[in-house]
Amino acid sequence: SQTSVPCMNGAQSGTALPERSYLLLGRKYRYGVDYGNYMHRLAEDIGSAPVLSEMFFDMLRGRRPAADTLKAIFAYCFGQAYPSFFRLRGPFASEEQWQVATTELYRVNVDRGFLENFGLVSVSSLFLALNLGFWSLEALAWAVGMVPVRRGFDRYS
Repeated sequence: SQTSVPCMNGAQSGTALPERSYLLLGRKYRYGVDYGNYMHRLAEDIGSAPVLSEMFFDMLRGRRPAADTLKAIFAYCFGQAYPSFFRLRGPFASEEQWQVATTELYRVNVDRGFLENFGLVSVSSLFLALNLGFWSLEALAWAVGMVPVRRGFDRYS
């Protein structure tokens, strides 16, 4: 049976991308998608993408053990887009996937070693600080009316 994948957004025929897309097609290969980005966009659509603030507040409310929640957050932030992460919440949530995230997937990250994890945390912290700084400037500019608020796909134009 034929699917839409070979003709996705005209990638095979050389036609231009539609104005509104998930912005998943890569620049290098017009026929492929960025797997991690694809998984996250799809999970957002069905309501199963992990939300760090939700995970953190669930921990504070005692719904999850603190150690397990912090392990899952660490594994999610510094690991790959494993399908188990997209079953921590949403319509297909599973306790078994929490176990996988806090044991197997956490171990994969820890086993990389101290120096690699230190580098990842350092670079991520730097970019977190930059993002928070620029977000604050944008919020200030929006508050004083210098920048219009853009929603949905309009923010990409």
